Amino acid sequence: MPIPVSDTTFSIPFRYLWSTNFSGDLAELNERPSGLARFVGDHKNQILRIFSDEHSFRLCQQLSDDSSRHLWPLVLFGASGTGKTSLALALISEICDQKLSLEPNPSSNVSAADSPAQNPSSTKSRSQSRLNDKPVVLSAIDFDRRFRAAIASDSVADFRRRMLRCSGLVIDDVQQIVDKSATQNELLYLIDQRALRNRPLIFTLDRDPVRCDGLSPQLISRMSGGLCLPVHAPGRDALKTILLDLAQCHHLTLTDNAIALLLDRLQVTVPKILHFFSQLKMAVRTESVDEAESQSLPVIDATFITRMFYRSESDRLKLAK
Repeated sequence: MPIPVSDTTFSIPFRYLWSTNFSGDLAELNERPSGLARFVGDHKNQILRIFSDEHSFRLCQQLSDDSSRHLWPLVLFGASGTGKTSLALALISEICDQKLSLEPNPSSNVSAADSPAQNPSSTKSRSQSRLNDKPVVLSAIDFDRRFRAAIASDSVADFRRRMLRCSGLVIDDVQQIVDKSATQNELLYLIDQRALRNRPLIFTLDRDPVRCDGLSPQLISRMSGGLCLPVHAPGRDALKTILLDLAQCHHLTLTDNAIALLLDRLQVTVPKILHFFSQLKMAVRTESVDEAESQSLPVIDATFITRMFYRSESDRLKLAK
């Protein structure tokens, strides 16, 4: 059970566990996410509150409507480690699932001629259609490679068909294709064609598109014309919630003075905080904290963390580099 957010923070849940190596289709697993299965924001990311628990269903429903096509593409930009990709994966799955739930159930309108008994091929065609309901996630570099391979093999039409038919498309780290004019032109085509079809499209970048040198003015204009939102590293309030959440995930208890110390020292991104907790868990084992001694979780105080940081000059655990 995640630690509840306070009045000053908000939570964007990652309701589904998706796995991807940026090779194409997302693979859905039949379980909820584990670990830090949400984005926690505070005053530094207030604009992202539109995706929070209290608004997400209504917003995703609106984004699924044909009248929202002018909002595409959705662009998330910010420094590495701020959670852009995780947000993109969570949002594309929410929106695509919402669109799917709003579509009529084909099985309710199946005629006798189209029934599996009368026409076995109809079952196959519906199964194939379901495959296209899965979003596609690609890094910008992988998108570029696939596009160039399609040109070399004279299969651009097939490549475009795949990019246009998928229910949702995420292109991660678009700044990787600066100065690649042909690939940028292909993205322009996809933006226009997916908008006409009201098919969700999400881009992530490490900076505001208007500040991304090497992108064409046309692509910058299209990306800025949709919903363009910054993603910042967590502020102090969000960081406290994240620390408590991760402590619970790792079966640890942090005292108030330990939390205060960490808030002063851990002014870093979530991936580095995750790495810190791995170090903390190892330090707990090194200190021979016997979890079997009681039913309570191992208690970590400021003294323990200080010993962990300054165990030796040659082997000092640094929180931020």
